[in-house]
Amino acid sequence: MARFLKKRDKSTGQMPGSLVFLGNQKEEQIRISSMMYNKDGLIRDYKPVPDNKLPDIPEQSDVLWLNIDGLHDTSVIKQVGEKYDLHPLMLEDILNTDQRPKHEDFENALLISMKMLRFRDENNTIETEQISLVIKNNLLLSFQEQAGDLFDPLRNRIRNNKGHVRRSGTDYLGYALMDSIVDNYLNIIGKIAEKIEELEEPAIKASDKNIPSQIYHWKWELKILHRAVMPFRDMLLKMLKLHNEYFGKGIEQFFKDLLDLSQQALESTEIYRDLLSDYYNIYNIGISNRMNDVMKVLTIFASIFIPLTFIAGVYGTNFEHIPELSYPYAYFIMWGVFITIIVIMIIFFRRKGWL
Repeated sequence: MARFLKKRDKSTGQMPGSLVFLGNQKEEQIRISSMMYNKDGLIRDYKPVPDNKLPDIPEQSDVLWLNIDGLHDTSVIKQVGEKYDLHPLMLEDILNTDQRPKHEDFENALLISMKMLRFRDENNTIETEQISLVIKNNLLLSFQEQAGDLFDPLRNRIRNNKGHVRRSGTDYLGYALMDSIVDNYLNIIGKIAEKIEELEEPAIKASDKNIPSQIYHWKWELKILHRAVMPFRDMLLKMLKLHNEYFGKGIEQFFKDLLDLSQQALESTEIYRDLLSDYYNIYNIGISNRMNDVMKVLTIFASIFIPLTFIAGVYGTNFEHIPELSYPYAYFIMWGVFITIIVIMIIFFRRKGWL
């Protein structure tokens, strides 16, 4: 299964605005939950919507947060779109889980799409999930491919009236959701950073044959991370330039802080990608040095035995008249010459620094 691209067979030849789910089903059925609050208190805690009876958009200063887990059932997504008058192209973008992080103004609502990441400790891999936010008046819709607990701390802040959430509108709620996603980026980078830094000593010693495969694995995971963070950063830059009408005064400063965090996440991924390249080069240099040491030893042994082989070859010929053969001590003299040559060559190699 491709991790960067999703199959588009279902959408081929379809009209623009057709509701076609592009992705892998991650939930058995779609679950819709809602939460409503204002500055005075919590009107409705986070609970499933009974029988998918979608609530109306509050007309006062109340904020309605509707979360949809699962995107595979297009009939439910269509029902949500009809209830809240969402543009068909917006629904099409929500169902396209291969969507690049972006924001787009659809007449009466703002769509923000981005990637949520999950780090699997059991196999050290990153899983991507698309999440889309729709901001419209006092309503915020969040569409997720599968249920998760990433937003639970935010829900607790709403319950306990901590921070600015209860005193702000859907614009701040949207920022808070995006902030949770960026914090998760940084948490995942921190986990990966620890794993990568553990490779430093084995790479320098070049003692583990699995180092290249581990480096390749982490480079691949960093590419997944980079593919989520970089377009998210670009999206924030565009949002800050446009001064969107859905964001009130004072919210811009929070998005600038979010931009700084996303930039930090992006720079961290690039730093560790470069670090992995350095580890790979260091590992190859270590392997080359070890190979050079082996070749040096073998070359020295070969150099020592060349003159010995020459002498043995001369006296191992089949000529009948070789004067030294009849001498009683010739054999011992030959061994003395052998040893003398070996000692002289070893001393010479040491003085040259080859040993």
